[in-house]
Amino acid sequence: VQACAGGTHSVVLTACGQVRTTGNNAYGQLGHKNTKSLFLFTPVKALEKASVRGVQAINVGEDHSACVGGDRTIYFWGRGDWGQLGVEDGRTHWGPVPLEAKIVRPVAAAINLLNREFC
Repeated sequence: VQACAGGTHSVVLTACGQVRTTGNNAYGQLGHKNTKSLFLFTPVKALEKASVRGVQAINVGEDHSACVGGDRTIYFWGRGDWGQLGVEDGRTHWGPVPLEAKIVRPVAAAINLLNREFC
């Protein structure tokens, strides 16, 4: 179980590996593939597909969020106009986007998820 708070949004990881988000969603930082703000913690459905299920770690920035999926791939979503998401397009993404070829060990990911300094 883990909880993180961004500038105006919050993300929790449940004991069974489900990611739930709430708060402001101006940049898609809640991960629901839209910009509708939420007032209750709501599961991020895109992270419930079989290959990602069982998220191992979460973290947030001011207007973006991240996790390490059960498949050990790193996923980012939210504001990306300054390169916060680590994807080459420099755009905002309203839903989780996998970082290509970034498979990490769970312990390293939980410690340095947003710094992208992987062991």
